[in-house]
Amino acid sequence: MFDRMASVNNDSNRTRVAVKLTLDDGSMLSGEFVITGHGDLQSYLNGDRTFYLFESAQGGLCYVSKDTIRRIDPVVMKAADQLDRAMVRAERFDPFQVLGIDRNADREAVRAAYHERVKAYHPDRISALSLPPEMVDYSAAMLSRINAAYEQLGH
Repeated sequence: MFDRMASVNNDSNRTRVAVKLTLDDGSMLSGEFVITGHGDLQSYLNGDRTFYLFESAQGGLCYVSKDTIRRIDPVVMKAADQLDRAMVRAERFDPFQVLGIDRNADREAVRAAYHERVKAYHPDRISALSLPPEMVDYSAAMLSRINAAYEQLGH
């Protein structure tokens, strides 16, 4: 069963679908289902497989048992151009929200939040995880927003 699916790395006909899984034990996994062949996520999940090939956000491949999955939430990411358009509309751009901080945050809290976000969204880091190009584009757009938020707060 696993030998047949292990050839996924050589299969040029595969689709990746970003999801957040909630398992029976309450733990959560973020990553992508790797769908081989033709079909969508729903067809893939409703097939006769017992295990699904899953690549975690940290980059590790694993098999997830159908019986352990409690919930699947698709991850819909905004395209990089949508983030850029939102940044241009200054009335919707909230630097505190972008940095994930309270409006009363002191200088050190702003600086710490900035560095934390830069580390999480840096395109070089995302590229090193071998994620799809749209993820790299998204992280670059987010990094632009993070830098703009930090500059807007005068730091």
